[in-house]
Amino acid sequence: MSSRGGFKLNNLVTAMMVAAGGASGALLRWGLGSFIGALFGGAHWGTLSANLIGCFFIGLAHSAVTLADWGSPDMRLFLFTGLIGAFTTYSTFNHHMIDLWSQNRSLVIVYLFTTLIGGYVFYMLAQSLGNKLFT
Repeated sequence: MSSRGGFKLNNLVTAMMVAAGGASGALLRWGLGSFIGALFGGAHWGTLSANLIGCFFIGLAHSAVTLADWGSPDMRLFLFTGLIGAFTTYSTFNHHMIDLWSQNRSLVIVYLFTTLIGGYVFYMLAQSLGNKLFT
């Protein structure tokens, strides 16, 4: 690929792949948060949903990459760094933890453990599914 001033064109393509994935993930997260928030009330349930779904898909994608050598390096950056990275919302999770703490401290414990244990369970389920799909 050609370069100009030390910046290679393939770096620009990679950056655009990450940006496209990030924009897609952010829009998906916003849509999910809006839907879940309207359905159950409270933005924290949208954040929880995004984190659990993100854990599931990163587990599935990890299986696809490791077991089936799926995707080019740019596609992997699009998916992992861009799409799933923007879709999951750990910083927002922390914000909601502080917000819930001031409203209902017992709900904070439920939210915390549901996020942590649920994320682990969703990841393991997806990895198991990926093992069946890609081997």
